[in-house]
Amino acid sequence: MLQDYLENPNPDVDLFLTFYGDNIDESSPLYKAISKNGQIKEMKMPSDSEWLSVTRSFFEKRNIQIDEDALNEFIRRVNKDYGKYLSERDKLAIFAKNGQITLKDIKQLVPPVLEEDLFKMSNYLLEGNIAMALKVYRDLKVFNVDEITLIGMVSSSFRYLEQVAYLDEKGLSQDAIAKTLGGSPYRVNIALRNLRKTTRAAIEANQEALYILDKRIINGEIEPSLGFELFLSTFKSK
Repeated sequence: MLQDYLENPNPDVDLFLTFYGDNIDESSPLYKAISKNGQIKEMKMPSDSEWLSVTRSFFEKRNIQIDEDALNEFIRRVNKDYGKYLSERDKLAIFAKNGQITLKDIKQLVPPVLEEDLFKMSNYLLEGNIAMALKVYRDLKVFNVDEITLIGMVSSSFRYLEQVAYLDEKGLSQDAIAKTLGGSPYRVNIALRNLRKTTRAAIEANQEALYILDKRIINGEIEPSLGFELFLSTFKSK
């Protein structure tokens, strides 16, 4: 067990444990064992300007130029995930043999923020822009995002629409809906606009279609990418 090791660590081994969160349970046996035989250091999440500055400095020290728009897109895509930041930063440093990193390189090499792209995909579907929804999906496939994950997230976005519709019918303001659902007023505003392009019946029908597709993929009845493209291609907003 980890606790047993922490209480009797190997002096020849350096072990680093990372905890992400606002609070830590100091009464935990693990915390006490680490405090007794090691060190606990608190590090605050860098500000947006610090992320940019540290990253720019990292590449400059390696004689690598990174375009300003590429730098901003890189920071957006790692989304303050420190583990992802380190691995993607090092990957880019290896890739940049010509000493230059462009926005195109970032889009080709660094996985996007999945939630943002799925939000875009759902919006395109409700707008009837099937071509753009398919483009978002195919861009995601470059990074080997699996269809079961996509199905779950698209279905979740439809559930969010239903929740917004319900609270809107109850007379809640955009800010109140955002506070209730734990999201941003901007996202609520987009959801309310999208609700004017669809119906509750259509949302429920599409959720059922996703459920059936999920079962068919799991049971091996249909190839995942074919099934998901068929869902997107035949999507009906009303």
